[in-house]
Amino acid sequence: MSESGLKILQLEKEARRAQQAENEILRRQLESVKVEGAAEINLLRETLESVKLRCATENERLQEELESVELQSEAEITLLREKLETATRALEMSESKLKILQEEERRRAEEVVESRRKMREFLEQDRARKRAVEEERLRREIDWGAVEAFFLRAKGQFGVNVAGYNTLVEKVHRLFHPDKWKSRRLLVTVMDEELRKSLEEAGNVVAQAMTPIWRKSKGYNS
Repeated sequence: MSESGLKILQLEKEARRAQQAENEILRRQLESVKVEGAAEINLLRETLESVKLRCATENERLQEELESVELQSEAEITLLREKLETATRALEMSESKLKILQEEERRRAEEVVESRRKMREFLEQDRARKRAVEEERLRREIDWGAVEAFFLRAKGQFGVNVAGYNTLVEKVHRLFHPDKWKSRRLLVTVMDEELRKSLEEAGNVVAQAMTPIWRKSKGYNS
């Protein structure tokens, strides 16, 4: 394998390790946001239910006291009414606080959802940016002339044997598909010696060009 091919393989390894490390950091950050958001929402919900239950219980107790007690003076009636009014106001205030806390719960839930959305957008944009950088690098480094020359020679050797040429393209595509070629160290070994040497001349550039060439051999326009 040529020195430039080895250099490309080394760059790909380093980029893959860096991306894996970055993805792990982002995954941990997203998990932290999810756990913290869920814990805060659960705590708010428990607090709200506790306040509401206490106020309702106190109001009910005072109502029962007013109905059952044997009133002996106007002053006692007035005192009970004041207690009831005070409890009613406290309940109204608690309900008002409950609405505020519910709104806060809703807002926090929306923040968690928005945080997850932004994290997904960031990951998608980062992947798109890295793909764009890689595509630009390939446009600069691939020897497209060598690739085309290799397949022209192969086509000439097969002559009228179109099926044989298409089989060659299929085999090369499977072995050098962009999803697989980065993990492979060897060139194709299923061809005859002359074709193998021709492929070595093109080197790893063939691997990057396989997809469009394969699609073209199948009659696709793009």
